[in-house]
Amino acid sequence: MKNLLSLFLGRSTGITGRKWFAEGGSNKRVKDRKHFDHLVETYLPNQRGLFWKEGMELPEIPEGIL
Repeated sequence: MKNLLSLFLGRSTGITGRKWFAEGGSNKRVKDRKHFDHLVETYLPNQRGLFWKEGMELPEIPEGIL
């Protein structure tokens, strides 16, 4: 899944060879609703890269990316 997402992100931005996802990622589980809300409202939007959550407008996907 990460390989496909990286391929599409690279195509959409024109950036090649970039690491889009952390290798090995954290295995920490979301503890409760408060922790989840913090991640979605504060932590994730401040990270580099693309971010989307339910209720936000979907990004435009240029022709030829998929």
